[in-house]
Amino acid sequence: MKKRYKILIGILVFVFICFLGTLYLRKETPRTPNTDSIPVLGYHHLASDEHKKENYRFDPWTTSISTFEKHMKYLHDHGYKTISLDDFYAWYKGEKEYDNKTVVLTFDDGYYSTLKIAQPILEKYGYQASVFMIGHNISNKEKPYSPPSKQFIPAYLINDNDTLKFYSHFYNIHRKINNDYAINVYSKQELEKDIQKAADTSNTKYMAYPYGKYNDKVQEALKSQKVSLAFSYANYRNAKRSDAPYEIPRYMVDAYTPMFLFEWFLN
Repeated sequence: MKKRYKILIGILVFVFICFLGTLYLRKETPRTPNTDSIPVLGYHHLASDEHKKENYRFDPWTTSISTFEKHMKYLHDHGYKTISLDDFYAWYKGEKEYDNKTVVLTFDDGYYSTLKIAQPILEKYGYQASVFMIGHNISNKEKPYSPPSKQFIPAYLINDNDTLKFYSHFYNIHRKINNDYAINVYSKQELEKDIQKAADTSNTKYMAYPYGKYNDKVQEALKSQKVSLAFSYANYRNAKRSDAPYEIPRYMVDAYTPMFLFEWFLN
């Protein structure tokens, strides 16, 4: 009985803390110049609300259209602007300054939905984003968009525009080998070859780690191939100029990210 009572008290305390956090986050963050950190958000696949419910109910990497629209509307209504990775890199090097209402949007894997669903919503709000493509999944064949299946953007549609810029998610290490991440199994030389192959399909100036995982070997390989920045996940904090160039943190925004947490990412 005492154990149940303690659990109940713990739950109530947690809910109360979340409630207070929500009240705090709903306060308008004042605009201040020359920010010392910028939030970088990472998305994956998008689907219609109907397909999310019927086909991807328990898939954390598939976000519904309504949720993504809600996120972008929040950014717009609260005065946030997006910048490209080139602009972010210029800020990182101290060549540009931005205020604290600046955010970077990224999409991993290169799903067709980024082009067909995300791009029109981004254009609606005048926003831009960067897409990290898995080289091995890029096909040279023309493929029509046919949801709800998860498809990858074909090569002939990978063209930078005012809304989307395309970069690399490595070539073929977005997988596991004998229950370990390929990035841990590959030698430095194999990682260098993977980056070289990736460069044949996407721009490797900026890259994102598969699963957000990295190690000394891959960082050495990135340096040898003259990659400018590499993005991970975890850490749950904004990117700073003091971050190592191959350890730029991102916030993972998945289908289960509550709105108060999304607001916390930004504030």
